[in-house]
Amino acid sequence: MNTNIKIKQALLIATAIVTVCFSTTCKKVDPLLPPTNINVKQEGETIRLTWKAGNNATGYKIYRSATGTDYAPLVNIPDCYYIDNLPLKGMNYYKITSSAFRGEVESLESGYVTCNFIILPILTTLSPAIFDNSVTLGGNISSAGAPPYTERGVCWSTSGTPTTADNKKQVSGTGKGDYTTTVSDLDLYQIYYVRAYAINAEGTAYGNSVSFTIYRNVTINGVRWANRNVDKPGSFAAKPESAGMFYQWNHKIGWSSTDPMVNSNGGTTWNSSNPSGSTWEKASDPSPAGYRVPTKSEIESLLNTNKVSRAWKTYNGVNGYVFTDKNNGNAIFLPAAGYRNGSGTLQSGGGYWSSTAYYPGYLVSVWNLYLYSGSAYLSDNDMTYGFSVRPVAE
Repeated sequence: MNTNIKIKQALLIATAIVTVCFSTTCKKVDPLLPPTNINVKQEGETIRLTWKAGNNATGYKIYRSATGTDYAPLVNIPDCYYIDNLPLKGMNYYKITSSAFRGEVESLESGYVTCNFIILPILTTLSPAIFDNSVTLGGNISSAGAPPYTERGVCWSTSGTPTTADNKKQVSGTGKGDYTTTVSDLDLYQIYYVRAYAINAEGTAYGNSVSFTIYRNVTINGVRWANRNVDKPGSFAAKPESAGMFYQWNHKIGWSSTDPMVNSNGGTTWNSSNPSGSTWEKASDPSPAGYRVPTKSEIESLLNTNKVSRAWKTYNGVNGYVFTDKNNGNAIFLPAAGYRNGSGTLQSGGGYWSSTAYYPGYLVSVWNLYLYSGSAYLSDNDMTYGFSVRPVAE
């Protein structure tokens, strides 16, 4: 090859190199910019982050720390928002970077952003379980709060909205779920209100208010009898000798024990129709919580003269029978409070319903305890009669 050809080839290569280098170094490239307008907001038990897009960003990386140092990568996302469904308990420090094929750029607008994640516990109050002279109270915690609660328990008072400044009892434990405790030495026949509570750094959370009353049950021949008649549905009469209200069988509407006749709903028209069913249904039982209408066999246990004695007595000016357990000496007084016949007319003596139909296939008559000055015995009467209810503990 001659000298002229070599020179021409060298010039062509140099021109190509110059052209490539020139075009590369002169190409304008837009810079990758960080996200701006970063906003952090707590929403219930989550934290929402939003920001304005960074120029040329194809995605964003979010980092989180509990101390403001030692950030750990949390997530890579293409959007300009993120919901942290599992935030740290306490402080949450975040930083956000724009990312692209050229790398990533940290936000310079506000540096690190924080959200102090604090929320009250969430709980409800359990229904009280009433026993002789005591009650079991408790709550159910569905969310322990953030940070988690450090104390939980129950508080009670005679007002409708008790707080921990009233009477309270702490219950040990952590986490979610039920907890219970037993409270005793409360006044009998007093209406109390109870609320579950849990305390964390945010404050004190309370459950719903639930009322209860402690009544002294009396065990006679193995059956735990209430010592008062049922008054309005769900409540007891004021005293052991009080008549309470009369009830038609398998109905939850009470009728006055004196005239003028009026029922617990304010009505004055007697119901002369027979109810359905062969036993007193739970939904129609007027007994207070934790009690029910006694069965025929439970009334028979009260009339068992081998184990229970009975005597006609006058108690605070009211006539009735005292039934006494021969073994333990426990006694209850059943007033001869009268009753209403099938047309609603007041009658003397006293009748107490059982929950048992007289004959399952003959749904007109029902077993009941009947008493007057000469005797107390098991009888049957029409379902439309209005008798007293002396419940037994469940």
